[in-house]
Parts: sequence; structure tokens; C-alpha cells
Amino acid sequence: MKRWSLVIVTLLVLLAFFIPRISGTAAYVNTDGSGFWFERTQRFWRGMLEGDFIKTIPAPHPGVTLTWLAGAVFRVAQGFGWIDRLPTDSDPASKLDALSYAAFPAVLVTTLFGVGLFLLFRLVTGSTLGGAFAILFLLIDPWWISQSRQFHLDALAISFSFFGLLTFPIQRTGRWRLRTVVATVLFVLGILTRFSSGIVPFVLVLYLLFKKTDELFRQKVRRLFAMGLIALILAIAVWPVIVVHPYATYRFLRLGVGWATQEHLDLPFMDDQPAWLQWADDPFMLLTRTALIVLGLVAVSLVLRGRQWSDHERLLGLVALFTFVVMWVLPKSLDRYVLPSVVALDVLAGLAVWQFWQRFTRWRRVVWVGVLAVALFGALEIVRLHPYESYARNTLYHVLYPSLAGRNTAFMLGWGEGYREAGEYLNAITQTPQPVVSSWYSDVLATSYRGPVVSSRFAPDAEYTVLYQNMLVRQLYPTLAREIYNDGTPPIWSASINGYGAIWIYRTPPLIAKAKPPLQKERKSRGLLNDAELQEMLNRQGEVYVELTR
Repeated sequence: MKRWSLVIVTLLVLLAFFIPRISGTAAYVNTDGSGFWFERTQRFWRGMLEGDFIKTIPAPHPGVTLTWLAGAVFRVAQGFGWIDRLPTDSDPASKLDALSYAAFPAVLVTTLFGVGLFLLFRLVTGSTLGGAFAILFLLIDPWWISQSRQFHLDALAISFSFFGLLTFPIQRTGRWRLRTVVATVLFVLGILTRFSSGIVPFVLVLYLLFKKTDELFRQKVRRLFAMGLIALILAIAVWPVIVVHPYATYRFLRLGVGWATQEHLDLPFMDDQPAWLQWADDPFMLLTRTALIVLGLVAVSLVLRGRQWSDHERLLGLVALFTFVVMWVLPKSLDRYVLPSVVALDVLAGLAVWQFWQRFTRWRRVVWVGVLAVALFGALEIVRLHPYESYARNTLYHVLYPSLAGRNTAFMLGWGEGYREAGEYLNAITQTPQPVVSSWYSDVLATSYRGPVVSSRFAPDAEYTVLYQNMLVRQLYPTLAREIYNDGTPPIWSASINGYGAIWIYRTPPLIAKAKPPLQKERKSRGLLNDAELQEMLNRQGEVYVELTR
């Protein structure tokens, strides 16, 4: 392909990744972003500018890359007058104003990740078409798109670590020294974003040590040692606190290990399933987040040519398997924790299409029709759901387990979608003074509702109570949900997304109003809703009911 043609195709790929992400950044405030990362970013930058490095430990994740990038974007936006103040917890509305800028690092990095994959696999396959096939499913994956515009860690960590993995030279050929340094830098950025990204270079090290190559074992060890030295120097440069306050950093980061051993997901609709299925949170999440065609293509490719898989395919397969198993074993299970496996499977499926294209030359017209049909269907579905792509339906688990068909929950936890519309509805209530409203994600509601907001722990003090799907499915504050269920009064307003009940506004029931705050978060309380009760709550429609997707 001529150079100018490649430039045009690359620009088209860039726009295809960039537009769906940047256009939805201001749609809703991410639950974790509002509650944590705005304030963590400001504290991190204050610490760096003042030389008080103890403030630069954002979180046990640790989220260093996110706070660096987001803080820089905030200051550039303020310098150009695009925002008039930095976002803080004391001014919730400032978070909504800065939302697009907060999400921009994830949008930019994931877009460059997609373009980089296209160019990389164009070189690997020797064909522009091969590069395009490799990114096909990643380009139209609604779950990846939705996470790629969040003020959060997952998309950043995956982009850095996966691209480092795929650019790393297994054989010492070409510009292998430069590629080794680039991969090491990307691994460090991934780990400083989220420690769980360390799984990726760990798998690479094992693969490199045990794979038969022309490189001697001592040469491999020497290369790995050099990588470790580069990683240490870069980590210190980016995050000096690890040498200024090493013990304090270690103690704080240990909290992350403790949180990973806590159960963060309680799915009562699994209770009536066989015992082995009750331990299947992550497998079900992977099934609901990965398209059936993706799993099918990867499975067929593995059966037909698994032994001929390239290093890239084997590494992606190992990382997908290893990260999935680790997330499955750990008690802390949330839907976005299977995202690395989803991304790896998307790329593997695209590479499988390319291999089919090369192997079955007589069927290329069929492959073309199939690719165009998948691309068209995926694009139309994204347009229909935008900006709530995370609520895309996947019927695979309905096929495997008919007893779950029609369940409202469907592992759609929600990460802030619908709160903005709820706040706008509450703002329209003509009442003086404005009513007190309680919600589990009170900080998210406060970004759009202009009145007083309190946590669900203090629901007795509130005139209105906002229930969120995430709160119900995870059985948070079961006392509150139980009393609202027992009261039986329908919500005054509710919203669904792609047919899934997402958020409800209730007048606080008298039974709750008489309770003594704070209501405790008792995950194993006797007040847990059973399966039928939970489904009824999730299917309730308010006196005013809206569907947020087209």
C-alpha cells in the first residue's frame, strides 16, 4: 500500500476509535470517579508541586498514571479557560463541568492503543487487511467502548500493559533493544495504573524463559534484569514516594491486597442454581461481556490451528486465561474485572478471521460478507445504545442456562448511568426548601442535583430515596431495600437502559423515616431480598418512566 493510502486508512481507524469515546464522556459521572478519583488527583498534584510526597499515594491500586494524566489535563483546561475551577469534593458541580477532561486520558490512550494494534498487526501479517481484521471486534465491542471513556483505571492499565506485551520481541531480531525498552516502559505505566496489570509481564517472563529460542538462558536472564533496572528507574522518576517514604507506601499498598480478599458482589439470583454455579460470578460475567461470535471464532481457531498459533496469539491466550483465573479465585468480583480477558479474546477473534481469510481462499467472499455484517450490526448497536454501551445484551448465558433468561439483573451493575437524569428530575420538583435526597452513590447524585444529598446510611433523614441497580444487585444496605419493598409503594420516577431497570426514585417510606440512622451495610443481613423479590424491585416502573436508549 502506498504511504498516502496508509495514512488515510490510519486516520480512519483513529477516528473510528476516537469518536464513539469522546462523544460520550459527559453523559454520566462514573461512580468511582466521582467518589474518589477527582479528589485523589488534586491531592496527588498538590503533593508533587509542594514536595510533600506522602500525598502522592493516591490509592492502593495505585492509580499513579491516571492522576498524573488527569491532573495535567485539568490544568491545561483551566489555563485555556475551558473550566473556571478545578474539580473538588466540596463543589460537586465542578466534577460535572470537568467530566469530559477527566475522561480524556482514557479516551486518548485507548484510541492510540487501537491505532497501535492496527499498525502492529499490519506489520506482523504483512497486510493492511490483516491489521484491520485484528482490531475489528475491539472496535465494535460495546463493553470496551464504555470503559474506554471512564475516569478510572481499567482501560488505561489494559492499553499500556497489552501493547507492551505485543511489542515485546520474543526473538532478538530487528530493533529488539528499542522494543524491549518500549515494552518495559509500557509495563511500568500499566502497573503504576493498576497493580493487577503485573500479571501481563509475569506471563511474558514465564513464556520467555520456557520458550525455545536461539537466545541462551543467561542472555534471557540478562535481558530481564535490564528490564527490571529500567522499570525501577522509571518508577522512581514517576513516583518518588517509593524511595522517599518506602515503608509508608508499602503499608498503604497492602490495603489493596486486603480489599481484594473481600466479597464485593452478592448475587442472590444465583442461589437457586446448582452449587457449582453459585461460584460462577466471573464466568457468567465473561459470558455476558463477550460476544458469542468472538468466543466461537477463538474456539474454532484453537481447535484448527492451536499448535500453529503465533507468539502474539499464545501470549494473548495465556494472559486471557491467567487474568480470568486470578479474578475468579479472588473474592472481590465486579464486572469490569474480566475486561482484560474480554479485550484479549476480541483481538484473538480478529486474528482468527485473518487466518481463515488466508486458509480458505475459496470462501473469501463469504468471509467478506460475514465481516461486513458483523461490523454493520456492531456499529448500529453502538449508535442505538450510545452513550450507554455497557448495557448491550448478550444472549449466550440465556442459551446455556435458560433459567436465567429474562432476568433483569444480567450482571449489569451500572457505574453511574441514569444518575444525571434522576438529578434533573429532582431539580424539577417545585418545593421550598429543596428536599433532602438519599442515595447509595450520594456523591454522584450531588453532581447533578442542586439540593441536599445524604448517603443511604442516613435515609431516615431524607424525603426521597434513590435506589440504583448496582446497590440492589450487590445487596448493599438490605434494610433500606427491604423496607421499600415491604412498603409496596411504586417509585415516583424510574429509568431503564436497554430494557434493564437502572434507577428509581421513591418517597422515603414511613418505616424508614422512623428508623434510627445510620442504617448499617450488612451484606449477610436477614433482610436480604430473595430472588423473586429482587426481580420485582428491578422490574418496577415509576409513575414517570423513561427509557434512556433509542
